[in-house]
Amino acid sequence: MAVRIRPERAVRLAGFLRNLIDPPERVLDRLSLKEGEAFLDLGAGPGHHTIPAARMVGEQGFVTAVEAEPRVALELKRRVLERSICNVRILRENAETVVLERNTFDAALLCMVLHEIDGKEAALRVVWEAMKPGGRLTVVEFLPGSFWGPPSGHRVSVACLQGLLEALGFRDIRTGDLDRNRYYALEVKDS
Repeated sequence: MAVRIRPERAVRLAGFLRNLIDPPERVLDRLSLKEGEAFLDLGAGPGHHTIPAARMVGEQGFVTAVEAEPRVALELKRRVLERSICNVRILRENAETVVLERNTFDAALLCMVLHEIDGKEAALRVVWEAMKPGGRLTVVEFLPGSFWGPPSGHRVSVACLQGLLEALGFRDIRTGDLDRNRYYALEVKDS
């Protein structure tokens, strides 16, 4: 069974200190979001990436944020309303079962959430089907042996992630270290 972060901790992780330690642009810049694009944040938490992504895609674009935990989704909604952001749709659904429009998203992100999902393949299939051909996906997870993150037995290795993504049809998979504790994988859905 996957290890999940407690909702109250997820809410506490949002805000100024996290932005200082872990600027969301560090991850979002890898997706090269452009004005007018559709962006999917699966496992959005309290909006660490959702809110800056909404600014990046602008009024002509939109963000769909999927968050399963009711308290965290409510905090995300509060933060979006507080900032008068109008291009964010919040879905309180599980990543494995959420129903999304096919071929809709130009870019998608799963940041430090895949290890929390029991149905990893199902969640990645949801993303695959929702992405447009040529769409970009970034997955960020914890490195083996890093200080931060879930217990080592619950981490998703680079090799495991690559296997899951290749089985779905993602190509041009590039991986690298994001920082001392996390790695990233950037993929493109075949046209």
